[in-house]
Amino acid sequence: MPETEKPLLREHLKQQSHWTTQEIQQLIKTEFQVEYSLRQVIRLLREMKLSFYKPFQLDEKRPDEAEEMLTRSLLEAFQKLRLKGVDLTRVAIGFGDECSPQTAPNTARFWSIFKSPRKVLTTKIRRNTFGFYTLRGNDCIFEIQSSKAVQFVEVLSVIKEQNQEFDHIILIWDNLRSHKSEIVLNQAEQLKIILVNLPKYSPDLNPIEYVWKTVKRAISQSNEVKDQESLANIIDSTFQTVTKKLSFARNWIQSIFNPVYNSFF
Repeated sequence: MPETEKPLLREHLKQQSHWTTQEIQQLIKTEFQVEYSLRQVIRLLREMKLSFYKPFQLDEKRPDEAEEMLTRSLLEAFQKLRLKGVDLTRVAIGFGDECSPQTAPNTARFWSIFKSPRKVLTTKIRRNTFGFYTLRGNDCIFEIQSSKAVQFVEVLSVIKEQNQEFDHIILIWDNLRSHKSEIVLNQAEQLKIILVNLPKYSPDLNPIEYVWKTVKRAISQSNEVKDQESLANIIDSTFQTVTKKLSFARNWIQSIFNPVYNSFF
């Protein structure tokens, strides 16, 4: 395709957010009267610096104003602490979530000269896990037995124990019913943990979801997972390594956290 026509193609591609290669192939044929093979289309799109990726799936029931709802909830949490005279620099802030990483069919891609089969453990092993990924504070990860309210009472105790040097903790997590149970709310108040629930159907607003994707990829790529213990080791080590960076939360910090936090300073 001539360079002069690429900007026009880009404008056509802006008409919808996601395209298959076949759809773009048909678009080029219809709009430019040129027939390209799929390989030629892929080469063209790479030259144009388009992204080829797996989009994060959003539930159709997710509120359109989910980001604004979370911003308001976070603002209310800070206001509540400010009214109590709390020094906001002494507040730990983090994202919590439970996950069950497991061995699974190979979904990772590898470079290979031979294109040969790869031996992996096909027996499914899983580990119910809770993680706490912080903007300020101490990250932690540990095994949990269930998603019942009594389990999350223990979860809050562990998070508090790992963040003793902070006066208060803001914990951002999802809308699971057990997260909002009376015994969990009472435990949070006793431990000086402010719970901020995400809007329903909005896991994309919890950066720890991207941490879990990295953990699952590490499991898929590893040859070391042989049993429950080795699975736990790779989950914990990967989590502890990647949560040292805030890159998973960069967009969240810019769009939600900074506007709220800066309003107090």
